[in-house]
Amino acid sequence: MAKISQKIDLSPVINEINDNELDISTEHQLTRDNLTATRTSLETKQDQAQAAIEGTTTSEGGATRTAVNAARDSVNANIDSEHNSTRTTVNNARDNVKAEIVRQTGGSLYALLYNALSNAINAARDNIKSHVTAAKDTVWAKVDATQAAVNNVNSNVDAEANSVRSTVNSARDNVKSHVTALRGGVKSIQRGEAEIPLNSGTPQYVDVSISAVNTAKTSIVLQGSTSQDGESADDSRIHRGFFLNASTVRFERKAGRSTRAYVGYEIIEYY
Repeated sequence: MAKISQKIDLSPVINEINDNELDISTEHQLTRDNLTATRTSLETKQDQAQAAIEGTTTSEGGATRTAVNAARDSVNANIDSEHNSTRTTVNNARDNVKAEIVRQTGGSLYALLYNALSNAINAARDNIKSHVTAAKDTVWAKVDATQAAVNNVNSNVDAEANSVRSTVNSARDNVKSHVTALRGGVKSIQRGEAEIPLNSGTPQYVDVSISAVNTAKTSIVLQGSTSQDGESADDSRIHRGFFLNASTVRFERKAGRSTRAYVGYEIIEYY
């Protein structure tokens, strides 16, 4: 998950504090300028008074001294007044800053800080929520893919199990059928003799109708074959017999024989 990086914009707060500091600095500068001007004026008056004293009589010097002292006292009073005024201005500015810090109405330092922090917190919360949602969706997608793979494996396993089960059951039934036959469970026996007529078919054959049987549980037994007098043994030889269906058996011999042939047979059906 990505780290949350949110910068808080405090420029409005800093500007507000800078404005207050500028007001206080301006007040200080004005006070300093006033004091400097007053001091310069006092020094000028002192120089003038000293020159006057040196150029007058004793009585005039005493009067001048008194005037200088009065001027000095006046200057000192002005300096004290200016100091008090400056102190009052500074205290008022300090109190204004303190009041601004605790004020909660629109545009206040508190409101600016609160809004900046709230915006930063909300942005961080939304960013975290977005990353959590994305991670959750990724996890669920992987879970769904895994479940689909598991379902596919289960389906393949079921198909294989059914195939194996079918093969085993078929083999079991086949073995059972053969075991039953070997144990001598004869259900029926049909015997007879068939004549293969003279024809030019390839090969020569005859179809014999029998009572319907279960061909899977029935065997055909050939009991020998003969032909007309004077024919070779090969002419009478029956090469095979097989079921066309549950009620028809076909007997065949080579093609191109010149005599009729006869064959005895047994049709044995087992349980």
